[in-house]
Amino acid sequence: MGDFNLELSDSHCIRKYLSTQFWFDVRTRANSSTQARPTCHKGKGSQIDHIFVTQSLYDQSSNFDVQKYPEFKDHSVVSVQFSVPKCSQMRTSLRAVE
Repeated sequence: MGDFNLELSDSHCIRKYLSTQFWFDVRTRANSSTQARPTCHKGKGSQIDHIFVTQSLYDQSSNFDVQKYPEFKDHSVVSVQFSVPKCSQMRTSLRAVE
């Protein structure tokens, strides 16, 4: 994830990884208006900041967002929430534990 400084259309490698589902773009989890928001505000604006994840993490993702904050003049903050299950282990025994 991060400031890749390029649009998806500018990278053959990233398009390949996304098309073969090696990576998933969590931007696709957002509604259409959020998906269209630019992350860079220079010129006409562009989407050059991305979060790519594996399928298992994509399945756990939600609430992708792009927010503009006054502290950052030319970039927006890209975020996503993940619901990661906690590990647990149960041990059973046929005999009484003393």
